This record gives sequence, structure tokens and C-alpha cells, in this order.
Amino acid sequence: MPGHLAPIRKIDESTTAPSDPPAESTHPPCKLNPTSKGQAFAEAIRVHDDRLASRQSVKPVHRQQKADVIEDFVSLSITDNLLSADLVDDLVFHEQGAIVNYCLLTSLDPHCFIRPCVFDLSKAPESYYEAIAQPDADVWKAAMQRELMSLEDRHAFERTTLPQGRKAIGLRWCYVYKYNPDGSTILGKEKARLVAQGFSQHPEDYGSTYAPVVKMTSICMILAYANHRNYELMSFDIKTAFLHAKLTLDIYCKQIPGFPEADSHTVLRLLVALYGLRQSSYKFYMLLLKIMTRLGLVCCEVDHMVFSGQWTSFHPYAFKW
Repeated sequence: MPGHLAPIRKIDESTTAPSDPPAESTHPPCKLNPTSKGQAFAEAIRVHDDRLASRQSVKPVHRQQKADVIEDFVSLSITDNLLSADLVDDLVFHEQGAIVNYCLLTSLDPHCFIRPCVFDLSKAPESYYEAIAQPDADVWKAAMQRELMSLEDRHAFERTTLPQGRKAIGLRWCYVYKYNPDGSTILGKEKARLVAQGFSQHPEDYGSTYAPVVKMTSICMILAYANHRNYELMSFDIKTAFLHAKLTLDIYCKQIPGFPEADSHTVLRLLVALYGLRQSSYKFYMLLLKIMTRLGLVCCEVDHMVFSGQWTSFHPYAFKW
């Protein structure tokens, strides 16, 4: 039937004729002479195979995977459980050391776990604990003391208790060196600045946060105009600029690192726009806009950080806010 598959038929091996053995070749085997390109290709393959074999070799065991390190970890865990808070008060120093030495399985010296700290004194510390651990800790302690005195003089915060339902944000220290034009550090001018961790603020803790920044095109135009008119240019720096702006919302901060209060439940209510707050830039710009308006200057519509105007008399009360 067309299209119908016939059943598989079995072959009767008894009826099949035995196959003749293959005839042996009478020609001699041909000898291959590899060329220089072939030898180079074979050598490249061999080098590649050796490289793969070296990569797949047994890797050295990491230090944290060694048996002695694991035993020391278990020993220290047992020691930590034995030396609980209640037990330490009843033991003298040599008894505590005896327990530590007894619990260690591989290391006889418990100080082997304390790695020596190496500090790069050419760089400013990155945290409070690093600053007080460095050999020049006195320098940074003096810088922090100067910063606290400046905040106290400006009445930056007041001490109070945290209201129910509110959360206090954290504070941290930032350190920086001041440099000469040749790149060397200025001794005695180390700066320690207390900043707020504004990333933990809630939306109800701040309102507007946008503050304009002067455009480079505006600076170039002003310089070109002053040069064309032969005007005299003057510049000045406002120290701790943000601290001049006052806050309208209640923001509570934790205690200053390294300077604890007598009462552990005391918090700080910020009164000025401390660096790090989300609204600090906006508060300072609004203060600057208020002062410039009092002076009779007009804000540019294209660049809100450019003010223009002219006056013939000086108003000393314009700078009071």
C-alpha cells in the first residue's frame, strides 16, 4: 500500500555470505612532512593547552578555610560566651587571660588576632574612631573642639528630650586638611566639620530642597563685562555659610560622636541649617535672596544666582536679618 510502512524484517544470518577480509594495501605508508606554518600552529595549540592545564590546577586553600583558623574562630566564640558580663566582673585580669589561653586550640598568644594598624598621615581620617586612633589624635581633637565652640557661639542647637513619635537623625564628623599652593598641608589649620546624616530625614522634616547654582556662562559674561568697562572685581568667603540660615521645622539629632551628654536620653534640636540636611542649601539661598533684595539688587530671570543693581549710599541695616 502506498505510504504504508512495512514491518521490519529480520535478516537471517545463516543465509548471508561471509564477508571477505579487506585486502592489504601494497603501497608503502606515506610520510607527512609538516611545514613551518603547521609546526607553528601545533606549537600554539600545545601552549594553549598547557595554559589551560595550569589554570585548572589545584588552587591554594584560603586562609579562612584552613582548619586552624576555623578552630580559632570556634575557640573565640566559646571564650566570648564564657566571659559574659556577669562573669567578667568577678574575675581578675590574670584569670581572664587563663581562660582565653585555655580556650584557644592552636594559638597560644591571644594577641595574634590583633592586626597592627597602619595610618596614612598624609590623608585626613574618614571617621571619628580613626581620628582618635591615629598618632596625631590631639590635632583632630583640637579641631573638633574648635568646631563645637563655633556651633555653641552660633546657638546651633539646644538640648532637649525626644518627643514621642519622632526619630532623631545621626551626626558624624568630616575631616579635611588645608593645603598651601605648593600642595603641602598647613599645620594648625586642620578642619573638622560636624554634619547631619540627612539621608535619614523623613519628608515631614523638610520642605523645599532646591537651590540654584550660578552658571559658568554667567561668570564668564560678568568677567568679560568687567574687563570691558575696566571695573574692579572683589570676592569674599562666608565662613560656615549654611549656619547663618535658621530652621523653621523641628529637627532632632542624636548626641555628637565623642562628646556624650550627661543624660543618655538627651537629644539635640537643630536651630540652624546644619551641613548635611536636605534643606540646608535652600535655606541659605532664601537668606541670600532676602539680603540682596534689601540691598536693592534685582535677581536675574535667566540665572537666579546673579543679582544686578546700583546704589549711591550704604545701608548698614540691610545686613541684619
